[in-house]
Amino acid sequence: MRRALGVSVVGGCLAACVLSVAGVAAARPGAWPSGSAEAPVAAAHSGAAVVGDPALAMIHAEEAWQVARGDPSTRVAIIDTGIDYTHPHLQGRMVGGVDLGDGDGDLMDDIGHGTAVAGIVATVCPRCSLLGIKIFSQQGLATPYALLRRRSGAAIRWAVNNGARVINVSNALPRSSALLAAIDYAQAHDAVVVAAAGNGDDWQGVYPAAYGPVVSVGAADPTTAARYPYSAFGPFLDITAPGLMDTDALGGLYTSFGGTSAAAPVVSGALGLLFSLHPELSASEAVSLLEATSRDAGIPGADDDYGAGVVDANALVRSVENVRPRAGCAVPPPTHGAGFLRPIVFVSSCEGSFDVYSMLQDGSDVRRLTTGAAVDRHPALSSQGRRIAFLRGDFAQDDLYVMRRDGTDVRRLTHFQGGVEAPAWSPDSSVVAFSAYDREGSESKGSDLYTIRPDGTQLHRVTRLGFATNPSWSPDGKRIVFSTGPYGDLWVMKIKGGSSRHLTHAPTGVRDVSPSWSPDGKRIAFARRDGSSGDIFVVDANGSHRRQLTTSDGDCRSPTWTSSGKRILFSGRYGESPDIFSIAANGSDLRPLLQTSASEVEVGTSSAVSPAADVG
Repeated sequence: MRRALGVSVVGGCLAACVLSVAGVAAARPGAWPSGSAEAPVAAAHSGAAVVGDPALAMIHAEEAWQVARGDPSTRVAIIDTGIDYTHPHLQGRMVGGVDLGDGDGDLMDDIGHGTAVAGIVATVCPRCSLLGIKIFSQQGLATPYALLRRRSGAAIRWAVNNGARVINVSNALPRSSALLAAIDYAQAHDAVVVAAAGNGDDWQGVYPAAYGPVVSVGAADPTTAARYPYSAFGPFLDITAPGLMDTDALGGLYTSFGGTSAAAPVVSGALGLLFSLHPELSASEAVSLLEATSRDAGIPGADDDYGAGVVDANALVRSVENVRPRAGCAVPPPTHGAGFLRPIVFVSSCEGSFDVYSMLQDGSDVRRLTTGAAVDRHPALSSQGRRIAFLRGDFAQDDLYVMRRDGTDVRRLTHFQGGVEAPAWSPDSSVVAFSAYDREGSESKGSDLYTIRPDGTQLHRVTRLGFATNPSWSPDGKRIVFSTGPYGDLWVMKIKGGSSRHLTHAPTGVRDVSPSWSPDGKRIAFARRDGSSGDIFVVDANGSHRRQLTTSDGDCRSPTWTSSGKRILFSGRYGESPDIFSIAANGSDLRPLLQTSASEVEVGTSSAVSPAADVG
């Protein structure tokens, strides 16, 4: 479930046994290099240290158990390497399972990873029932991705059809349309999919965690609550949990288990407690409560390092009467006819579904233009307001699409191996500029700028720099401002002649992104970001007179000018949800335009404007 964002903005906006699957589990810090694909198994001990385990203290488990210890009717599915069903801690807990891995009908875990995961769920939710789903073959953790691709969707559907309310995936699975469809199937049947975010120490995460409808879980130190350096971070992250815990090991032993693989079942167990108390809750209601009751960490409110915060099982089980779940996509009804020009396009995520919306510049007449399981984002409206370019994909691999302004006639323009980013229409709407990159394995080969006609013809490569992204056209169509990937500065380039010059010099640790040219071509708005927070700036087109418009402890992003050039629209995290705001070009008169009560907002470019609707 894509997290519900919310950041307070000021003035603006024992012996160790550590197991690993496909980069998701990681070693206890100091015992093995963080992010390793494989980690050694050390001697296990003969008893589980439950009471006093820092991980349980971190989530206030003992306090939660005073309210609920789970119920056998609540089923938590473990999609993994199998489960050692002979383990004393798990005997009597298993109520079913399926072997999709070896195919011999035996769910026995030969590796230990799935047993460790199941042990954590069984510890956090002592009376919940378990379903074991084995998807790894005799190759163990080296099971070919082609096999996993065929099995992963079927595993989730089996779990749903056999009564699972929570489905835990503590491993990386191949992206596929079947997997995403199965996740949507689970959500439609009020089953929550919980997945480990990954140990790559990057912002992309692994799948299925990076899919919007999935609760993506990062790992934190159970003693200090600090995010482990290996734990993946980014906008896909929903929540954080302790990433090291004593749990079950093969042969009736116990061990320490670390990584985001250990963090995910903590969350699954907490949700098991909640569903045991309130089986009537829908999947979205349960996830809203999970996020709303998390303890804040990092910068105030939700952020890319911790998601909504650190899971608190005690607050969660006591929450239904005291905490109102965050709403889905609460938007006002449309007020104008179908033919009315709507000059603002934006993306909002409701219950994990990223879709494109349009609205007037005064925040009225909000309409949903796209629906579906795919992630639609980064919309750009053509200068005549007739067509919208946008990205469709899964964050890791997207392509460029166009559609009419009413959401009809959707067409795919690109087929890039790595993916594309940041579409921007030329002033005459004859071409769309965008950045694209290729991948070699998991490594990016660099990003450059391209243009393409809206009918998908005349693809042209504009730059050969290997680090260009975020293009924005000048009003006269003669120049493009863009962001440089490795350095985070803005550059301006002439379309003809190809000469470029520096526009901004971002401080170390931050990046200048999402430039937007003012209608008169004299100024450029952009967002200066450090990964978890950001502010809006304006700079003259010659690089002089840089001004900071917002001063935030949170996150402001995606600026775009109104047609008058007097105001700038941007998305920002204020309070419990992200919203769309406008601010005067001098940094005064901050106005809220739309309170979405959604999990993420991204404002698209808006060149065409109905003058009567211009808030400037």
